[in-house]
Amino acid sequence: MTAERLHMSRTQVGVIHALLWFNTALMLYPIVVMFLAGFKGNAEIYGSPFALPQAFTLKNFATIWRETNFPRYLANSLIVTVAS
Repeated sequence: MTAERLHMSRTQVGVIHALLWFNTALMLYPIVVMFLAGFKGNAEIYGSPFALPQAFTLKNFATIWRETNFPRYLANSLIVTVAS
């Protein structure tokens, strides 16, 4: 349905769009923070958790593949996703 069919003014549509964009940012913020934290060392995460990484490193990603069972967890998730 378009705004004309719902008899909404441009102001009402603008307010709804602003609220939707605010909600989108609110929902994506934790995901962005987690993603950026993956490029930080432990000291930097605990020192400034919401700041951008001072130096981007892939060490954490290598550690997760080497020292955990993450590949198996990823495969299980993919199997469940594809099957459903």
